Amino acid sequence: MSEVIPGRTNTATALRDLLDLHGLKLTQEGEDALVDHFADRLVLNRVLGGGHALKYLDQDGSEADLTAYLAGLYQRPETSRFFGSSGRPIRLPQGASLLTQNPYSKRHWNVTKQMLLHRDDPQYAEQLERYAAAEREVQQDSGDPTNPFSRAGYNLTQQMLLERNDPERAAALRREAEGV
Repeated sequence: MSEVIPGRTNTATALRDLLDLHGLKLTQEGEDALVDHFADRLVLNRVLGGGHALKYLDQDGSEADLTAYLAGLYQRPETSRFFGSSGRPIRLPQGASLLTQNPYSKRHWNVTKQMLLHRDDPQYAEQLERYAAAEREVQQDSGDPTNPFSRAGYNLTQQMLLERNDPERAAALRREAEGV
C-alpha cells in the first residue's frame, strides 16, 4: 500500500528522517533543492512486517528507490555539498554505500534481505553481519540502560529526581556508571 507524502514541510521532514538514519543531514541549500525536487513526489510504501520504505515518483510516474537516488547525489562532487554530518559518527563496513541499510542491524532487521544477501553476495553479507555484531557490542559496552548515569541510559531528569529523592542510591548508581 502506497501513499504520496503531501506538501513541502512533510517532504522536508521525511528527507531529514531518512538521512538521519545514516548519520547525515541536509544543508540549507540541499534541503531547498531536494524539497523543490521531491515536493508531492515522495511515496511511503508500507511493507510486510509493519515497516515502511520511502520511494519517489520519477518523470514517468513510476516508483523509484529514494535511497539509491540520494546515495548518487552524495557521491557526486557537484551535489555532495547538499549533505553534512549530523554529528554522529558515520561508520560503515568496507564497500557499503553511505545510505545502505544493514539488514543485520537492530534498526533494519530483515531476514528476507539477509537471505538474499547470502545468496547473491555471501562475502558482503558476512561483512554486514560482523559490522552489526560490532555495533551491538559497542552499545552493550556503553553501560546499563536502566541506569540514568550510564551512557546507555543517560537521563538528566531521572538523575535530578534521584539526587533529590534518594541521594545514596544516586551516588551508588553514579559510581556504578563510572566503573568505580
